[in-house]
Amino acid sequence: MTLPAADSGVKKKLRAGRSFRLILLAGLIAFPVSCATPPPPPPKETIPGDFTYAGRYLDWLVRRDMARADIPGCAVAVVSRTGVVFRRAYGVVGRDTPLPVTTTTFFRAGSITKSLTAFAVMKLSAEGLIDLDAPLSAYLPEFSIKSRFAKTPPVTARELLAHRSGITGDYLEGIMGEHRFTSGELIAALRDEYLCFPPGETFYYSNTGYSLLGALIERVTGRRYEEYVKTEILNPIGMTESALELTPEIGPRLAKGHMPKALGFFPGGQKGTAEAPYLPIRDAAAGALLTNIEELGRYAQFLLAGDYKLDPPLVSARDYFAMTHPQFAENNAFVFEAADYGYGFMLDAFLYDDVRDVIHHSGNVNGYYSFIVFSRSRGLGLVLLCNSASGFFSCYDIVSRGFRQYLDAACPEPFRDSAASGYTELRPQAVTPEPAPPDALTGRYAVLGVSVDVELRGNDLWLVFPPAKFDLRLTREEGNRFSVAAMVLGLIPVDPAQFMGLDRAAVVFDPATTGAPTMYLEGTAGEAVIRLALRKAEKPAIPDSFDRCLGDYVLVRDEWNSESLDLYLPVKTLRLEKKNGWLTFSSPDIGLDLGLAMTPAGDGQALLLGTNETVFFSGDEIRLSGLRARKK
Repeated sequence: MTLPAADSGVKKKLRAGRSFRLILLAGLIAFPVSCATPPPPPPKETIPGDFTYAGRYLDWLVRRDMARADIPGCAVAVVSRTGVVFRRAYGVVGRDTPLPVTTTTFFRAGSITKSLTAFAVMKLSAEGLIDLDAPLSAYLPEFSIKSRFAKTPPVTARELLAHRSGITGDYLEGIMGEHRFTSGELIAALRDEYLCFPPGETFYYSNTGYSLLGALIERVTGRRYEEYVKTEILNPIGMTESALELTPEIGPRLAKGHMPKALGFFPGGQKGTAEAPYLPIRDAAAGALLTNIEELGRYAQFLLAGDYKLDPPLVSARDYFAMTHPQFAENNAFVFEAADYGYGFMLDAFLYDDVRDVIHHSGNVNGYYSFIVFSRSRGLGLVLLCNSASGFFSCYDIVSRGFRQYLDAACPEPFRDSAASGYTELRPQAVTPEPAPPDALTGRYAVLGVSVDVELRGNDLWLVFPPAKFDLRLTREEGNRFSVAAMVLGLIPVDPAQFMGLDRAAVVFDPATTGAPTMYLEGTAGEAVIRLALRKAEKPAIPDSFDRCLGDYVLVRDEWNSESLDLYLPVKTLRLEKKNGWLTFSSPDIGLDLGLAMTPAGDGQALLLGTNETVFFSGDEIRLSGLRARKK
């Protein structure tokens, strides 16, 4: 029914739509626009510890990618354990507010907040106030959620920290705006919802889960989440001006977020971006941090030093290790965003072959994008803040290529000896699986109901997005990894990655995934890899009882959701119909028919393909994640 507000590659992939073929054809006639200024020439010799060229290159890269992605303002810093190596601000605070960004300009840092929440939980665990493996209901007895799974174990704090709880990624009603749910109201609403997956089984990135961690922190400390993290985490780190809520001191120094104009993610929508309203978010523990590049740089320095930066330390060396290493590694099931995850940190987007301890997190909220990345083996971290939702791929590009230059200058030779620096390899060497026969890979794959079909035509596999009616030919590279090409005019193969601001695109199949076979849509920017996980779905039998539910519905806008819907999905009408044997949602208001597919799950209920959110049908009303639509 809606697109996620959290960090997500789905939006970019949906922009292409019906105009995809025309874009590709235009690309053949007029070469893709490139930066008029070439990158600075590299030095003939790299001197360890000399970051002069790395700074020039990063400066050029930021300017280039800001222009490419139409980002109004940005701030970047590179730090070592003991000082600032590079720090610079670019552009303006707003399209309609053309004041220059400075190093003290505040931005919303989004999901970087999750690492702060994780520090708070681990601190309270060390103090004996939280048992990570106890049922969440032991601390929040009012918490419960329904389950379709036999012998479902209770949700624990450990699973919430690692996004393995099985709880929906976003509960949409009351999620942001002047009127939003309290923690108590969210917990009460979840009693009527179902788990998407058994706890512990599947990685499903969940802002809702981290909101529950915020409620847990409040319950065991007796203090507001915002106040506890400000006093016990931010201030000791040295982030004394940063906060988890908008204050009179931060307000005048806050850059304006920028979002695509009305339906800008879809064909026929208005082009360009505009200043977005500031909407407070309910899930503060998932994404409320307000900070500037100077203070975010201090956080990166703290992370580089780890457990011995503070006296006493925030967490022990053992707990810090757990936070920055993969959890639930024995389970290979992912959905939506595929990532190795510790507690509050991502671990696998930057695939530098010679630096294998790169830890990071990104943030995306209401027109802002942020990044923090660090390597303890090289003793360097990079932080980035920008004021545009269109900065998704560009930020990965800046971080990947820019950080690479600093890593090389810090230690030009591949790092081998790990004992002295506390370096621990996070990623084992990948093993290429045996190639599966092409017909075993065909079928429908989906995430949040958005479906992609894989078809076998002759000897070739094709990727088909049915609503947009464009096909991509897949060519096997090795194992179950395939390159992607659009066949313009049916004859000329063109890599679609260049039209998404990526270096290359690929499709990877994992037929042996726990739960269901999985297909990964993979985009590469520099040495950064963004992976979207789609689960295979079998065509369901649709009971006749659903026939009475078919038709057009009007989306109910109320004080709890109107502001967020206006920002992210300004449509009025939803259409429930059967299409080619699938039960789907679409909207006559959108030029691109998304066709969000569902599978029936008993009387009056269905599950979104891929992520398994429950859609409830009752009388003339449909409900999904708290949002309601009434039949015309």
